[in-house]
Order: sequence, then structure tokens, then C-alpha cells
Amino acid sequence: MKIQSIIILSVLILMISKVANATFETIKFTAKDGLEITADIYITHPLNAPFILLFHQAGYSRGEYREIALQFNKLGFNAMALDQRSGNAINDVANQTAQQARVQNLPHQHLDALIDLEAAIAYVKKNYLKGKLIILGSSYSASLVLKIAGDTPDIADAVLAFSPGEYFSNKMLIQQSAVNIKIPTFITSAKSEQADWQPIFNAITISQKVSFLPTTAGRHGASVLWDKTPEHLEYWDAVKSFLKPFSNLSVNCIASYFTNEKKLEMPCVKTGNNSFDIELKQQDTGFSFNLITDSIKSFPQIIDQCQALYNAENGRLIIPCVAVENEQFYVELQQQIGFLFDLDLGSIKK
Repeated sequence: MKIQSIIILSVLILMISKVANATFETIKFTAKDGLEITADIYITHPLNAPFILLFHQAGYSRGEYREIALQFNKLGFNAMALDQRSGNAINDVANQTAQQARVQNLPHQHLDALIDLEAAIAYVKKNYLKGKLIILGSSYSASLVLKIAGDTPDIADAVLAFSPGEYFSNKMLIQQSAVNIKIPTFITSAKSEQADWQPIFNAITISQKVSFLPTTAGRHGASVLWDKTPEHLEYWDAVKSFLKPFSNLSVNCIASYFTNEKKLEMPCVKTGNNSFDIELKQQDTGFSFNLITDSIKSFPQIIDQCQALYNAENGRLIIPCVAVENEQFYVELQQQIGFLFDLDLGSIKK
């Protein structure tokens, strides 16, 4: 059993080693018109942490967020930076989605990128999101995230727009959507750009809207958050204040058992020097669970009293905190053959 458990552990570590040892991972998925989209994903927290989606400005790429995404990680957010089909390059990072759009002869103007943003939101919700979702846009994508927030009010939990404006042929397009925004909204820009977005801001009817302008000139788009931007600390203070209700610096490692789905979700499982988010699916009969191998996500080591522990020496999985409806339990599972675990009924404590 000891040898088998060590082999299983080695397989798990190999499966996620690329993610565990990198600041970010470059991934690809597909928009509804078949275009392959490239993105960098920054997972440094359990999947129940808030997630921020980052969309770049005109002529740029996901490289706009190389340093910004790391700062959001420090604030308690997981993140993903997208290459949209309208863009080029920045910070030595080429826009692979834009290159592919040209190869496939697909439309790649600013408004055409709307389906890329929608695809990114759907992809993150399906694969990485168990907490709050925040969408952030820069320049033309700032306008697009406001449009998405208004057209689909429950698609995200907050929206940030850096230098939005009516950049499209319909000069009322964003205002018309902004009227329907129902989530907390943050808008900022260079000081000289206020007139470009003020009508949009005025169209938003909810009270949870915030605008910010720096004391000096500032600059266009989310690049205001780069360290080399003179006013970057001012901008960051405003962003941090807005995002404070969503930040997740305290980790929640409580596992959850869903009776209808017969699924056990564990956001924090420690094994060796690694931490994982994993899911187990209960078999149709009895108290045996199979590991869902494609559910495994890795993140840096954390300390939390509810963190589960997998012991490779004896194949024991100890889960201190399992929420079942309105109650919480301590349980242990014993690994059997392969990725199968049996619930130790005698270990259960309420």
C-alpha cells in the first residue's frame, strides 16, 4: 500500500508540476466562432478565492498585466489575462489571439473582441471559479466589460473600467448598456479623459459606483498600475479600496459534500510540500469515492485549520472540516486501489 500511495502521489505531482512551479501558465481555449484564444492564468490561491479577469487595451496583449496580475495575487485574487483578437504586443509579449485571427481571416476590430471576453468568462466559470468574479477592462475593453455587465447583469460580481469611452460607431452603445448595470462599478482614467466616460458613469443608476482621477496627469488604460507610472500608487489605493469587500486574504479550506451530486469538493489538500484543490465523486452505492483527476488544481502552500491532509505513507486522507448542508463534520478516507477512497465511517465526528 505504501508503494502504491507513493506512486499515486508522484502521478498527481507530475500532473500539476507545470502550474506549481510557474508564476503563470499559458493556456488556450476557443471562442464561439472557432478562434483559438491565448491567455495567461495566475492561480495562487484555492479556487474559492475571488477571481479577476484582465482584458488589455488597443494595440496590446496579455503582457499588459504581467506585473499587475502578480499584485492582484498578493491581494488575494486568482487572475487570468487575455489576448483579445484586436491587439498587437506589449512588454515583449505578442498577442497570439490577434495573430491567429488574421491567419483565420476572422474579424478583429475592437467590437469583434466582445465574444473573446464572453468566452473567457465562460471558460473561467467552468474551470476555475468557485468564488466571486471581477472583470477588468483597459481602453476599448473597458467599454466592453461595461457593456457585458449591463447586458448580462448577473455575469460577474464587480467591474472595473480603465479609460472607457464610446469608441464604436454607435456613440451611445456603452451608455445604453450601462443603464442596466447592477453590480459595483469602478471607472478611472487619465485626468484629461474624464469627458470620455462621464456620460457612461452618469448612466449607471446604482449607488455602488466609484470614479477616480489622479491628482496629476495619469495615463490611458490599466497601464496606470505599472510601477513606472508616476501615479501608480494613487491608482492602486483607489483600486484596493474598491476591491476590499471582495479580497480574500483569509483562506477558507472547508470541504463541501453535495448530496444531490454525490460530490465532495476539497479546496485545500496538503500532500508533501504541495497544496491542491480536488474533487471526489461518490460511487452509486456504498461509501466509496473516486478522485476526479481532471479537477486537480495546485496553488502555493498555505496554513489553515481546515486544510485536508493526504498521507502518502499509508494512503490516509484526513478532512477536518466537511460541510454537509447546515452541519460540519470531521471525516477520514482510506485509499484503496488506484484513485478509489473508502469513507471510514468510524472516523466521523460532528
